[in-house]
Amino acid sequence: MIKPTFFKNTILLTLLAVLTVFSCESTDPEPEIAEEFSSILVDFIAPDGSTFTFEAANGTASNQIRLKENVVYDVVVKVRRGSEDVTETIKTDGSSYQLFMIDGGDARTIFQAQDEVGLRAVLNAGPKADCKLNIILAQGLDKESTVAQGNVREGTGGEDRLFIQSDLFIQ
Repeated sequence: MIKPTFFKNTILLTLLAVLTVFSCESTDPEPEIAEEFSSILVDFIAPDGSTFTFEAANGTASNQIRLKENVVYDVVVKVRRGSEDVTETIKTDGSSYQLFMIDGGDARTIFQAQDEVGLRAVLNAGPKADCKLNIILAQGLDKESTVAQGNVREGTGGEDRLFIQSDLFIQ
């Protein structure tokens, strides 16, 4: 014959196990999900007011950037996450972001940020050339190292949140 205390103990142990399972909450903080940006819109504005607009999704662009040789362009960049324009958010948190435009050949373009992030900049298109232009929005990098090196991405740390590679034709 089973004693009544056995049933009591079994019920109490089962209840204690259920309460333990459901009352355990993780004290670990939720991992931060890195912000990924989906696309970029870049206006290259020539001194005569003519504008070349480039828009591309994160990755390799199917369209090309065509600029005039030996022209200094004002550059205005807008960044999107989905359909949302997050440019102002990036500007507000400018200390953790940096935009790079780095040519991958003999174009000898010179990109100089005009604000803390590089969303307003000057791009000096050199002599005629065909090459690749890498547009990179990085987060969490060593900005002092970036400033010291100029428009160089290597060795500055952080993570790329947007990387677009496009054909660049300077004519």
